[in-house]
Amino acid sequence: MTPDQLSSLSFGYLFGSDLIMWCPTQFLISRYNVDNGSLQEGVATAYSEVINQLATKYDIVGTLQMVSGPREPTLVKILAIMSVRNILGNMQNIGEKMQKDFDWADKTLLAIRNGQMNLILSAAAFPMRSGSFLVGAKFGTIG
Repeated sequence: MTPDQLSSLSFGYLFGSDLIMWCPTQFLISRYNVDNGSLQEGVATAYSEVINQLATKYDIVGTLQMVSGPREPTLVKILAIMSVRNILGNMQNIGEKMQKDFDWADKTLLAIRNGQMNLILSAAAFPMRSGSFLVGAKFGTIG
């Protein structure tokens, strides 16, 4: 795999170029060459982690299914950093900058979940109101 091929990989909402921003290209290529499913698995795990944290506040599943159009920059950054962490697995001796990136992603995700920060998602993936759920194209209210 070449750096250009890595950059153009599509993982749905994320692309290889997003991962390259947070991890050395040659490391990602070597991981891909050893196990070509490792990048996809790392990204899929990051998607699941973010869905678990934000599903009650946002239509995160709908957002992650979007493969074109504008993407929310903070969400892209969080997902890419978490994907890199998952791809690295239990790797020891990661750099200080990478550890700071992991800490930033965790803190930012927590702040979004707790309502201290907001994501600006497309109209197709608007924030969910507490106590409401989407049924077809209409909102229903619990209780």
